[in-house]
Amino acid sequence: ADRLDRRPLCRSLHSFAFAMPGFLPRSIAAAAAAAAALLGCVVVPTKASECSLPLSSCMTTRCCKLDGWKCYAQNSGVATCKRSCTKSASWSCEELGPVRFGSGSDPSASPSPSGSFHAPPGSPVAQHGHIQVVGPRLIDSHGVPVRLRGMSLFWSQWGGKYWNSYIIKWLVKDWKISLLRCPMGVEAGGYLQKPRAEQRRITRVVDVAIRLGIYVIIDWHDHNATAHSKKATDFFDHMSKT
Repeated sequence: ADRLDRRPLCRSLHSFAFAMPGFLPRSIAAAAAAAAALLGCVVVPTKASECSLPLSSCMTTRCCKLDGWKCYAQNSGVATCKRSCTKSASWSCEELGPVRFGSGSDPSASPSPSGSFHAPPGSPVAQHGHIQVVGPRLIDSHGVPVRLRGMSLFWSQWGGKYWNSYIIKWLVKDWKISLLRCPMGVEAGGYLQKPRAEQRRITRVVDVAIRLGIYVIIDWHDHNATAHSKKATDFFDHMSKT
């Protein structure tokens, strides 16, 4: 389904899975949560009551209804509301939260159930804000030329095991990158064959980059791009609004 079809469907699945506890059998709620995760739905709750219940899946809501509970990732496809999390071979314990840029002047503010987000203090995005091309230069939100340095991941369908939060955090901490290139493979088992899987993979990586305050190049990595221009346009339209 394209974005216009998926958004209302995601919202409906979210309501069945999380927003009506006690009114539906657990089997229906679980099926709705599974379907939402399969579609790659990430619904930004509009109020705390829409967040997930304790010990339930929070993969699509990324928030928990009760104070003191947080949304912890077990792996790239499973997350649960828990009071605490101990990192292990089976649990990454990455804390998830709704990710979307909001307005406000406090750069240290944390993601909230309303979905507002501010880049971490001192991060490249916090320092430079919106950047644009002016002539031969990149200009930041202060009108100052900026130079970004970074790293490229490998084709998503073949190097997918490196498309994770651990690798990106390490690149930011150790290599001090300010820019990450994400080449999403289109042919040869990539987006054309597995659009949902590739969409979820690149969305997760972009979300991590946003939380870390670095810039991202989303690369439609296609050796026959002119043959797939409509799919590319739809893909970037979706990513620009996610």
